[in-house]
Amino acid sequence: MNREFQRQILTKCQEAYPYSFKWDALVRLYKIFYSDEILPEDPEELFQAFVPHSFVVLDDEDTCFAFDKQELLTPPQKLMSNLQYLKEHGLIRTDLSWPGATIPDAIITAKGIDFLADDGGLSAILNTLTVKFDVDNARELVATGLLKANVPEEKQGALMKAIREAPGTMLQTAVTKMVEKGMSDPVGTAKAVAALFGIEW
Repeated sequence: MNREFQRQILTKCQEAYPYSFKWDALVRLYKIFYSDEILPEDPEELFQAFVPHSFVVLDDEDTCFAFDKQELLTPPQKLMSNLQYLKEHGLIRTDLSWPGATIPDAIITAKGIDFLADDGGLSAILNTLTVKFDVDNARELVATGLLKANVPEEKQGALMKAIREAPGTMLQTAVTKMVEKGMSDPVGTAKAVAALFGIEW
C-alpha cells in the first residue's frame, strides 16, 4: 500500500467531485507513483488495452464483420489493491467489477472529503457528543471529593450547606477545577474548590 498514492487519489477525486475521477486519469496518476510499470502512454492505446470493445473487419468484398476484443491487459494489481483499500474504508465509491472497463472510475464519498479536511469536516460537527450536566450528581461529586480531602471538621457544615445551595454554574466550575488540579494535592485542591463557595481555612 502507498499512503501518498492513496491521498493523491482522494485529492484528485475531490477535485472532480461530484463527478467521478476517470479511470484513464487514475492510470496516469498510478504511473507517477509506479514508474516501473510498463503501460501504454497514448490515450487510444490505453482504451485498446483496458476497455472491452468491438472492432470491424472488412473482407475483400467489403463485407463487415464485428469482433469483440477480449484480449485485454490485466489491470495493475497495485492500482486495484489501493482502490479496494480506499473503498473498504468507505472513502471512495468504485466498482471493481464494472463491465464498462477493467479499471473503474472512482467517486469520493462524504467520508473521504472529511478525511482530507483538517478539521474533520462536517462529520466532526454531526458526531459531536453532547454531555448533559446533572446538578444533583455534581453536588454529590463535589461534596464527596472535598470530604475525602480532610476538610477541617469545623468547616464541613458550612461547606456542605454552601454546596447544597450553590447554583449549577458554580458546581460546574468546581467540578472543572477538581478535574484540572486532580488529586495529586488533595488538600490544595479542596482549598481551591472550597474558596469558590466562600469557605477558607
